[in-house]
Amino acid sequence: YEVDGREHWFVDDDKVNSEMEAGNIVAYTEIGPYKYYVDKQTIDDLLNNLYIIDPQGIYYLMDHYNGERKFAIIYVNTKKSIRDERAKHRPGYKEDIYKQRCSDENAQFYKFENCIDDYINNYNMKFYMISNNGNDINFTIESLERMIKDNYDDNLMYLVVGRTCSGKYTICNELIKRGINNGIQ
Repeated sequence: YEVDGREHWFVDDDKVNSEMEAGNIVAYTEIGPYKYYVDKQTIDDLLNNLYIIDPQGIYYLMDHYNGERKFAIIYVNTKKSIRDERAKHRPGYKEDIYKQRCSDENAQFYKFENCIDDYINNYNMKFYMISNNGNDINFTIESLERMIKDNYDDNLMYLVVGRTCSGKYTICNELIKRGINNGIQ
């Protein structure tokens, strides 16, 4: 359900490799066969105040970004039983692939959850948590909107990291659709 040029820009491996070699990539992660990255120009653009990212991407960003932008982490957490049920309703669901992804994510999120104090102290980052344990994604989106409005700083980028498995109406898609990334409504 993602559209090229809206949720992501889809490029081939040659483009990723050339951007990496040029030193343009400041946040990077791989999930299965997919590679996700963002360049410094996008991070520095003050019109972008929200970035959906995973824990590996945060580590990479903290190690590779050398600009003036400040960051805060918003962790959207969902109970495993709810993630499992949501996954079953996603198009193309395959239990073995889902279980492997869960295993990979468990390692990432275990480390992430144990390092939260390090982010706060070493990188002077604010940390917020939102529960996504209901079936109403609007509650989560509204919580994110409120949190951003209440803590707005034009130099602050919110790094949204979460385990939600929300299917067609993902948090990422809803945030983009509502225009939250480009300024506060």
